[in-house]
Amino acid sequence: MDYFPIFVAVNSRQVLLVGAGEDCVHKARLVMKSSAMIHVFHDDDGVEIAAQFQAWQDQGKVIIHQRMVEEDDCHNAAFAFIGTEHEANRLQARAIFDDHGLLYAVIDNKAESRFITPALVDRDPVVVAIGTEGTGPIIARDIKAKIETLLHPKTGIVAKAAGLFRARGYFTKRRIAAAVLVGLFGSSCSQYSGINRFGQKHQISRPIPT
Repeated sequence: MDYFPIFVAVNSRQVLLVGAGEDCVHKARLVMKSSAMIHVFHDDDGVEIAAQFQAWQDQGKVIIHQRMVEEDDCHNAAFAFIGTEHEANRLQARAIFDDHGLLYAVIDNKAESRFITPALVDRDPVVVAIGTEGTGPIIARDIKAKIETLLHPKTGIVAKAAGLFRARGYFTKRRIAAAVLVGLFGSSCSQYSGINRFGQKHQISRPIPT
């Protein structure tokens, strides 16, 4: 692999977008699936800020800075996207991010990017990332579509429910996770087999009581 897949912590952190055109709108919409705060930097003469960004700022979803990004803006930033249409601004942003050691992706320019974004299947907190290292986006979309049909829309609820009981014993955790599965998926999970902490097999075949 030339690109190693990781999940970056963004809670209470910022994601920077250099540029405020439609390409950046797409990236911002993707980042909004996370808990990061989005800061948009716009300093392109003759290029208007996309109307969607203005609407998001009114809703408190992004913060727009009508200036070029600066080194101080990199503090507490998780990563950045560069989508400015001006070459000088793009090169300046890259230099600032490189000096700060901040990962960035130049939109539609893999060669200048320090990371690339995968296709995502989002069942928060269950997230599946599909990457082809930029070689086959159509393949990635096809794989994503297949996984979308495999993962139940409520898969995230199962994961959250299991997380609530992580502090409990292994036996209890397995039984509760199984009950949640049965309640969500019905007959498709009517039999759940596992091994408890004592090495004994157990089965659950009843849905959650209502």
